[in-house]
Amino acid sequence: MDPLATLSLPAMSEPAQVELLPDLATPSVVSWTSHREEEAVHARDVFCTRSAVPEPLLETSSLYVIPDLYPCAPGHILIIPKEHYRCWADTPASLMDERERAAELVTRFIRDCYRLNTLQWENGIAGQEVPHAHRHLWPTRLEQLPMDHKDSSTELIRKPLDIQSFYARRGPYFDVRLGATQLGLGPSSRSLPRLRISVHVTRERPKKGDTQKLTRRWSSWQRQNRSLIHSILPEAIPALTLQ
Repeated sequence: MDPLATLSLPAMSEPAQVELLPDLATPSVVSWTSHREEEAVHARDVFCTRSAVPEPLLETSSLYVIPDLYPCAPGHILIIPKEHYRCWADTPASLMDERERAAELVTRFIRDCYRLNTLQWENGIAGQEVPHAHRHLWPTRLEQLPMDHKDSSTELIRKPLDIQSFYARRGPYFDVRLGATQLGLGPSSRSLPRLRISVHVTRERPKKGDTQKLTRRWSSWQRQNRSLIHSILPEAIPALTLQ
């Protein structure tokens, strides 16, 4: 799935328009849905049921890593918590730390097998296609993130947990990282149109069979990097990760 697909592309001087559900329009609301609505969300959440997702490339007791079935670029990977959270900013610090270490492994895999940088992108409730936290990572030729420094809806994120503060203050968000630069963007951020254009023009276009090729590449890379995987993410389930 394309994490950028729910954004329209206005003129560069206008803020990006984001398709939000009506009940997500008020940033001050933290509990977005009622208990009954939440149960309905879980029932149709493919990341909770895992009924229509690929076999994991990597898995722990708390999260799993899969190829995106509808990649926006070759090498497109998702990191997903097993427990239901609407966004990664809702997760506990321990799970966020585990995600960071899983992302480090994915970044090394992309560097080794695609020879490119890794772009990380999360639609934090804003623009989500699946109402469950998931982080996108894919190879990119982009060298740096464009940013409008006068944009009050865009903030530099100094460390991963800072996105929780951004979410608490602003509600739905976009979390984008390239290398050491991480941005938190509100849905009205003026930086979003430029960022989306930059991401699109620097990505490789996916082709038929890319998901299968990604799985084969991961399997080969995994066999060659067993000790690395264990040192960075000892929580990884051996039967799936170190076979």
